Amino acid sequence: MDLTPVAEQDVIGLIDSQLDAKVTKVVAVDITFYDANDQKIEPTQPINVKMMAWDMPEAQSVVHIDDEDNVEEVDAVIDGETARFESDSFSIYAFVQTNILTVNLYNG
Repeated sequence: MDLTPVAEQDVIGLIDSQLDAKVTKVVAVDITFYDANDQKIEPTQPINVKMMAWDMPEAQSVVHIDDEDNVEEVDAVIDGETARFESDSFSIYAFVQTNILTVNLYNG
């Protein structure tokens, strides 16, 4: 297995264009598995994943970017700077923080 950091500027525009919210920060990593002959492979069964991003304590979601640049939100349990999820497809995974607008209306 190999973990390679992915620069925020390389994926933030792609993620922002495919989510329904304004993306303000991304921490991403490319997860790759290899067989005994150093050939890239995908796991044959789902794997439990635990990701941590110490510099991003307010992530709202985790997304997966596949090899065709499709962005899909992952069903992850996020607790502070830790996310847990299960997957059988690996490439780029990213913590995503969005700009959430809260509006309070008061009568009178």
